[in-house]
Amino acid sequence: MLGLGNSLSTSATVMWENAYSLDFDGTDDYVNCGDDASLRPTAAISANIWFKMDDFEGTAIMRLIGNWSDSGFFIRWENKRLYGWVRVGGVSQKVFTAYDKFKSGQHYHRANGWHMATLTFDGEFVKLYINGALEDSGGTPTVDLGSTGNAIDQSSTDLTLGRHTSSNSQFYSGLLDDASVFGKTLTPTEISNFWNDGSPTDLSGESNLLGYWRMGDGATYPTIPDESSNSNDGTMTNMVSGDIVTDTP
Repeated sequence: MLGLGNSLSTSATVMWENAYSLDFDGTDDYVNCGDDASLRPTAAISANIWFKMDDFEGTAIMRLIGNWSDSGFFIRWENKRLYGWVRVGGVSQKVFTAYDKFKSGQHYHRANGWHMATLTFDGEFVKLYINGALEDSGGTPTVDLGSTGNAIDQSSTDLTLGRHTSSNSQFYSGLLDDASVFGKTLTPTEISNFWNDGSPTDLSGESNLLGYWRMGDGATYPTIPDESSNSNDGTMTNMVSGDIVTDTP
């Protein structure tokens, strides 16, 4: 019973949900997340992003995420393959899927069109994961540099989503969602958990999280907030508020 001077307090649990993604037109749309040093790890890195392309049989070069300008890393589509690149010791190291494996009837095809790509580097191995598992369509899932302790070449360039970092090219056409960068090498178990049977999950409590962009959730146009502790907010560029859409994994 409530008596004089007592009060009743209630609290509600706010459930995490993934309600929005960003729609890129392939012409000039991109998100600029800045060039803060926190986004330029050298000893180890992992980049994770969900994507739904307008044309999985397209041959155009389209950047999903990266800070590459002769250094750094990126994930991109090129000639019906998905690639991950890391620059180490002045040499470009790349991993990729087999040719034309995302279209209907092929290895990676999914009815809803959504996929998750993960690029990792631990100082020796560069690896590409698709949909929570190491690439297994017949491409090159792993590159072994042959020794440990190799460092990623990094320079002060913007991390961008949907466009080449430093040139007005490689614009992405389709949807992007839940992009993240880590200053560590994600384990196969962590990557499988992120895939979560094809449904994004909350990464905000993960360790070594350098940047985390929900691509519409919690956003106020044109800002795509960084839900890591680093405040590397992204800015929707050449885009409109209507590019925040409800098509999600």
